[in-house]
Amino acid sequence: RAATESAAGLAAEHLVSLQQDDGCWEGEMEWCPVVTAQVVIARHAVGMPLPAADAAKILLHFDRTQTPGGAFD
Repeated sequence: RAATESAAGLAAEHLVSLQQDDGCWEGEMEWCPVVTAQVVIARHAVGMPLPAADAAKILLHFDRTQTPGGAFD
């Protein structure tokens, strides 16, 4: 456990060292739709499905980000 806490602390320190004075980090955010899909599946599997409004937003996001070839941006 100590090694895990130490690793987490070192990671947090490193992230804080990269933060700019105005509070943001430089870099491009890439998001993978697989993570969102996994959350939906996991919540369903444990009997905690998303509220209908949230599910509708996720479906809309998938609809809008799907490319003509079937992949996702």
